[in-house]
Amino acid sequence: MPSTTTFTYGTVGFSAQAGEYREESTITERRHLVRNDGTAFDILKDTVLAEVEGALPRRGDPALASGTGVTWQQFARFRGYTVEQLPNASGAMFTLTWSTMYVLSEPSTYYTIGESVEFQSINRSMRIYRTGWATNPPAASDASADIGGTATQGLGDSNVWPVNQCRIRMRFIQDATATQIVTSAANLSSYNNTRNSATFLGCAARSLICEGVTFNPIKHEFYEVTFDFLFCPFYHHEQVPDLAPDGRPDRVSTGPKTV
Repeated sequence: MPSTTTFTYGTVGFSAQAGEYREESTITERRHLVRNDGTAFDILKDTVLAEVEGALPRRGDPALASGTGVTWQQFARFRGYTVEQLPNASGAMFTLTWSTMYVLSEPSTYYTIGESVEFQSINRSMRIYRTGWATNPPAASDASADIGGTATQGLGDSNVWPVNQCRIRMRFIQDATATQIVTSAANLSSYNNTRNSATFLGCAARSLICEGVTFNPIKHEFYEVTFDFLFCPFYHHEQVPDLAPDGRPDRVSTGPKTV
């Protein structure tokens, strides 16, 4: 049996439970410790000494001495223990726990941490000066030539038009032992106020804008990165008329001169 200067120890039982996405998978070991000199086991002082000598793992220690790339157990880290003193203080029984949030990304052979996507349908109000326009909102620029169509109001006034939009929230769990949260914050905050350059989540290029990125510790070495996106079928554009010197829409007899 394995031993240290003061203790001899051995595994009495072992179990593992694999969790779902975004849940913990755990390893549990029951370990028996006795003193080499045969004296009574002091559940307070000897527990600390057992950690110092290596008869018990330290918090954050990996479950496996080295990862093999074949099991989620290679990512599990030690979280803590419960201890029970045996009759007559002849030794102690420890229940040790390791855990991780890594899971197998089926049907692949690599391991990942959980992620999720949320959708919320919302509306925004847009003032429109023309209906039946010939030029659609441009995806690649923030301005267009006159859009054509029919004026909604003869005097150049506008109507309020509801635009269906969608908020999209993507959540990813990150491992601080792989990428520190300060590193992620420095790298990913540059996405703020940027648009997608290609189709993403079914949204056409430049129709999706990143409204922000949030970083929150959740448990142990894991933290959550949340991206907030806003989809707009009008590419986040408005109808804007040319203005006359008095600040009102420049008009002709049929409505706004240019929109």
